[in-house]
Amino acid sequence: SPDEYIAQFEAKLQNMATGAMQAFHNSVTMSVTALTTLGFQVQMAARSLISYENELVNANSIFQVSNDELYSISNEVVDVGLKYALTYDNMSQALYQFASAGLSAAESQEILADVMKLSMAVQGDSEVLGKLLIQVIKGFGLEFSETAKLADQFALAVNESLLEYQDLASAVKFAMPFFASTNQGVEQL
Repeated sequence: SPDEYIAQFEAKLQNMATGAMQAFHNSVTMSVTALTTLGFQVQMAARSLISYENELVNANSIFQVSNDELYSISNEVVDVGLKYALTYDNMSQALYQFASAGLSAAESQEILADVMKLSMAVQGDSEVLGKLLIQVIKGFGLEFSETAKLADQFALAVNESLLEYQDLASAVKFAMPFFASTNQGVEQL
C-alpha cells in the first residue's frame, strides 16, 4: 500500500540521516582527538626546547663564549640529537655538567657525542659516564680527541663483563691515581 511505501521511504531517509550524522560525529570526534594530540605534542616539544635553551644558557654562563660559538655548539647538539635520536635538553644538561667540570666550550663540544654514544652503548646515565671520561682524560693527561677511543674501551669493558657502568666508574675513580702515578695507561687500568 502507498502508506507502507511512504513509511518505508521515511525509515530509509531516517536511517540515511542518522548514518550521516553518526559519520559526521565520528569525524568531528577524530578531528578533535587528532588536534588535541597534536597540541599536546607541540606543547611537549616546546617545553623540551625551552628546557634545552635554558640549559644551554646555563652552560654559557660558565663558558662565556660568543653567540657564534654558542650557535656552533647548539648545531652540534642538534646534529647529534638527530643522528642518535637523543633529546636536546639531556645533551644540554651534559654540556652544563662539562662546563661545571672546568671544560672549555670547545672541549665540551668535542666529547659530547662520545659521551652520549657511550651512554647508549651501556644503557647508562650520561652524567656518570661524562664524569668518568673527564676524570680519565684529566687523570692520565690525555687529549680530548681521544674520547672516542676511551668510550669504546669503556663500552667494551661493561659489555664484555659483569660490570655495571656505575661499578666501572667507582673502580676507575679509586684505582686511577695508582695507575697514573706508576706510569701505567688506561689499557692496564
